[in-house]
Amino acid sequence: MKSETIRCLSPSSLLGLLGGDFAGQSDTLVVTSYLKGLAIAAVVALHYTGALFTDKVSGSANLVVSVFFLLSGYGIFYSLENRVRRQRATGRMLLGFYASRAVRVLPLLWVALLLDSLTSGRVYTPADFSGNPVFPIPFIYWFVSYVIQCYIAAPVLWVLLKRVGWRRYSVLVLAFLAVTYAISVTSLDRFAVYEYAHLSLGHLILFSFGMAIPTIVSDRKAFRTDKYTTPMFFVFFVLLLVFSLPAVAPWSSLPVYLAPLFLVSVSAFCLSAIGGNRCLPLSGIIALVGTYSYSVYLFHLIFYFALQRAGIAERESFASIILIVLLLPIFFFVCLVAEKASTSACDRLMAWTGRVFRRLTEVT
Repeated sequence: MKSETIRCLSPSSLLGLLGGDFAGQSDTLVVTSYLKGLAIAAVVALHYTGALFTDKVSGSANLVVSVFFLLSGYGIFYSLENRVRRQRATGRMLLGFYASRAVRVLPLLWVALLLDSLTSGRVYTPADFSGNPVFPIPFIYWFVSYVIQCYIAAPVLWVLLKRVGWRRYSVLVLAFLAVTYAISVTSLDRFAVYEYAHLSLGHLILFSFGMAIPTIVSDRKAFRTDKYTTPMFFVFFVLLLVFSLPAVAPWSSLPVYLAPLFLVSVSAFCLSAIGGNRCLPLSGIIALVGTYSYSVYLFHLIFYFALQRAGIAERESFASIILIVLLLPIFFFVCLVAEKASTSACDRLMAWTGRVFRRLTEVT
């Protein structure tokens, strides 16, 4: 299986000059980047289609974001694992974890909110610039607020997973899904909080299951797939997305009775892709895009608004579509440079503050 996977991933070696050389990295890192690449490509395509043609498709981009919630949980599990190994002091470990998440998320968010204000005229509050997990940021930036909510809960989820094991943990996640579904179908709207996919805390359910994926995959006695599993779950996931499109289905959004099925389909697809047999078409370029999906998400509509102001993006214009497609590689390169610069600067800041903190503790 490994030789087949490496042969399918070989095009990624051509992308080293752009920072996307995955040679020597784990297969799962390439797969998770690939899944993020597919998801962000779908988000951009749906938003641009909505802006250029019909708004009956752009809302479904919110459902594609489910992949990011789940894969974020997957990555955060390893982040906490590594921090616990390195630092026994719980307080210092938690402080380092939350600080690393803040410097990863917030600087690019600040730039995006400022640019969006300039290009669209929207006004954002100081609380919005903090990531505001209590009152989600307007427009597409609600995603950042929801991710920060997941980060806040992550250490508790990690401890629970470690103590009860992935089987009992998964049962608890499914039980919570059942409770939120019951609240939704009985129209108890007064109990609904932070809805995602018509379910209260639906994003946290996805994130929670994503944290369990590493332990599920490592349990080879319980986890087995074949070459048909991942494509089957992918088709199932796509069909549910298609049924959420008002342009195709007779409803304005995904019906609430399909919401649990949708969350399960996303989870099953990502689990089978990460842990099973896979051959990834166009893996090099898609995985590279996925590596910088956060900045692409933050800036892709700002890019569209700028083109609109310049008279390049016009509704129902074939020429506009061609120009946007031709300009997308330049946009992606700018996102790549911006995210690499932000990550590098934040890494240096974290290293400097770590040295200062150690000296202060040594003095005291």
